[in-house]
Amino acid sequence: MWRTVRAFEEAGAAAIHIEDHAFGKHADVPQELLTLDETLARLRAALDARTDADFLIVGRTDAHWALGDTEEAIRRANAYTDCGCDLVFLTGFTPRLLKQHRARIKGRVMLVDTPSESVAAERAAGASVVLHYGFSLLAAYASVKQALDEFKRSQNADPVRGTTPDLERFLGYAHFAAQARRYKDG
Repeated sequence: MWRTVRAFEEAGAAAIHIEDHAFGKHADVPQELLTLDETLARLRAALDARTDADFLIVGRTDAHWALGDTEEAIRRANAYTDCGCDLVFLTGFTPRLLKQHRARIKGRVMLVDTPSESVAAERAAGASVVLHYGFSLLAAYASVKQALDEFKRSQNADPVRGTTPDLERFLGYAHFAAQARRYKDG
């Protein structure tokens, strides 16, 4: 854990979340969480490893999402805040559920974005940070799928691919080519 936090900081990451999920995540098998003591030990190691005060340590609990146990999620989130975490991340909490329990949760809260909920509604419920974890990847997937569908239908790539000069401008190719020319002969 200590090395991981240091590596994230050195790479320029802004935060890391340390979860309590032990086994079964995103699989159709029985879900298991680490004990609270095991998770707190991991969080203490992460907090001790931190050298950059701006690097956030987020304590994540899957108790509600994986086990349906809201009370355990709140208990763990409060223990993570007491341990020193900058934020707590209660997976599976919707804005409605957070609003219902926010007064019982210490510290700042992170949520995963809830489909058909606005960031304003998520913040009004008491979220300090809303994680849109798949936003860029889902947007890229939708755009590529749309382009491929259009190409398949029309058999013409011109309307969907953009132009090489546009791509080269975006990639900064002119600067790259100038540097290549500059250093070509050593």
